[in-house]
Amino acid sequence: MGIGLTLCQRIVDSIGGNIGFDSKEGEGSLFWFSLPLQEITKSTSRTLTVTPDAKKGLRILVVDDDEINRIVTGNLVKEMGFDVDFAENGEEALFAFLTTRYATILMDCQMPVMDGSTATCEIRKRERENTKRIPIIALTAHIAPEARQKCLAIGMDDFLSKPTKREVLRETLDKWIFSEFNARKSCAA
Repeated sequence: MGIGLTLCQRIVDSIGGNIGFDSKEGEGSLFWFSLPLQEITKSTSRTLTVTPDAKKGLRILVVDDDEINRIVTGNLVKEMGFDVDFAENGEEALFAFLTTRYATILMDCQMPVMDGSTATCEIRKRERENTKRIPIIALTAHIAPEARQKCLAIGMDDFLSKPTKREVLRETLDKWIFSEFNARKSCAA
């Protein structure tokens, strides 16, 4: 079993799930898993309940050129049970992405050296060589609808305005890391 499958098995086992595969020579393999997640419904929205054990060993990369923003966001992420790494600009984020496996990236949009949009496009280009796509969530002070549209158009998966509220950040991370109802888009070349 490859390292990716071993990691998947550890994560699924840690939250009481099952993982397996069916393989037929000449036809390929089908990999599957089931998780005992509890769904809570509040009006029309779906909320996932994720156990703290499910978050053990999962790393989040927080990318922001402002030290205070990095510290505040990093502390929120740590309180949620994730491990956290930091980058001060898109260039550092790209290097971190190439050397470490992350569950998601929280990406500031405007930074020196390399901005969040350029870093996202570079990450998406590198992902084309692999099969795994990492969720990238924009963190920005810009709240205009066109800012959100721009972030989504270049390949980011979601958009949060700063300062980010704890509960909104938790729901967004849980949604993109643990749920299967996320939409995946390609970065424009």
